[in-house]
Amino acid sequence: MNYTIDESISGLERQKQLAQTFSPSTIRFLDEIDDLTGVQALDLGCGVGETTRMLGKRVGKSGSVVGVDFDQGLLESAKSLTDESNITFTLGDAHSLRFEDGSFDVVYARLLLLHVAEPMVVLKEMLRVCRPQGTVIVHDGDFSTLYTAPDPGGGTGLNKIFTLFPNTRIGTKLWHMFRECGYDQVELRVDRMLVREANGKRLSLMTVEAMQEVAVQTGLMTRHEVDALCQALSVGVQDDSYLIGYPEMYAAWVKR
Repeated sequence: MNYTIDESISGLERQKQLAQTFSPSTIRFLDEIDDLTGVQALDLGCGVGETTRMLGKRVGKSGSVVGVDFDQGLLESAKSLTDESNITFTLGDAHSLRFEDGSFDVVYARLLLLHVAEPMVVLKEMLRVCRPQGTVIVHDGDFSTLYTAPDPGGGTGLNKIFTLFPNTRIGTKLWHMFRECGYDQVELRVDRMLVREANGKRLSLMTVEAMQEVAVQTGLMTRHEVDALCQALSVGVQDDSYLIGYPEMYAAWVKR
């Protein structure tokens, strides 16, 4: 896993805000999927378990969900935030899952392929552990589409720092990736969010703060540029006329 965000900096708070900010988009996409009652589901790259709990509600007591993440700290937070008896969490690497072929009816990943070293390897693992006639769903973004208004400098800075992610535009590639895996019938939806509410905008600031050292160390941005970006976002958080357009989010899925 190639992860450029230092989760020791506001990690749990940032993850919770990430979950809250992207929940509406996630719900809209999941509403497109068939009834999930009673299925066995896998949530890959589950973080603090927000999407895992969403899936848990949809599968009901007769179903189950396993959340997998490579970060033990995030998994501990997920466990502490989860009361549902039909949900479990386990440590794992998305590139090499410790599950037998065809273990799950539904395999889901949100904002995971953005971070991984080999997204096609991860997608093939998702397909491998899904049962015949099951559903594999990938939900990821095109981070080149971020913008801020009225301050264009904030958006430019966000676009620049997010190039640290290994696969910044992975959302635009999902349809073709499934096709390369041999699937002709690929469903695709696109969504985006325009955020004015302070906490939603604060997510961008917290993310930049957690990435700033890598940005400076790699030479992508100077310390002055990072500080200026943080300052612009800090001001924007408090200004209700300041908008952040979060990235276009793509959901692609296939029947196995």
